[in-house]
Amino acid sequence: MKDSSYDRLWRREIGEPSRLASIRGIYGSKEWVDDLDIVNELGGHTGCVNALCWSRSGQLLASGSDDHYVNIYSYQPESSSAPFSLNTTLHTGHKANIFSVKFMPHSNDRTLVTCAGDHQVRVFDIEYSSSNGNLEATSAFTASARSRRFNNFFTNTRFLTAENTNSRVYRSHADRVKRIVTESSPYLFLTCSEDGEVRQWDLRQPSSAYPKPLGGQGPMPIGRGWCTMIRMFLHR
Repeated sequence: MKDSSYDRLWRREIGEPSRLASIRGIYGSKEWVDDLDIVNELGGHTGCVNALCWSRSGQLLASGSDDHYVNIYSYQPESSSAPFSLNTTLHTGHKANIFSVKFMPHSNDRTLVTCAGDHQVRVFDIEYSSSNGNLEATSAFTASARSRRFNNFFTNTRFLTAENTNSRVYRSHADRVKRIVTESSPYLFLTCSEDGEVRQWDLRQPSSAYPKPLGGQGPMPIGRGWCTMIRMFLHR
């Protein structure tokens, strides 16, 4: 008798070392995929969406894209007509595809970390302009062509930049940075890069405290794709 997806999940839960219990074997199975319903499609990006991250509160969903922007969507499950709305769009300052985005734990959903193909790791305080009255950069960006196009489709969206989010940039990797892993701390996180290194970062330290890379392969070209929409699925 063929195992169902639920049998495979159970085997994985109890730690059975089976090929069928692997993540790819479960979530890549046709049975599992065919049983998903699309419940939402979220627009706002102009390039491939490579990264998604829920905030600890479950009220915000962040997405990172080849367009070098991070979008933050508010989740309002009580709204049957529009449970997701584009809350914030952040021009990160990255010069290549964003591969990972994370909310830092215990930061009240205000600290975001991104990493990208430009070898950089960037950290943003998305509430910095509100708490410090620094609205000049926001006003300048709101007048930009991108924001005018956004306003044709999205209302009440906040536009942020690296300048008004108290951002910091870490440049210690020598190749594309692909993954971010947070710890149970508002200060510590790790990154993994194609330079073969895993690095731990401490937000209490200035970016100048971390050395520049000694070598590496340098930037590599990345093909541009067309998946600009986020689709939300619900398992029946």
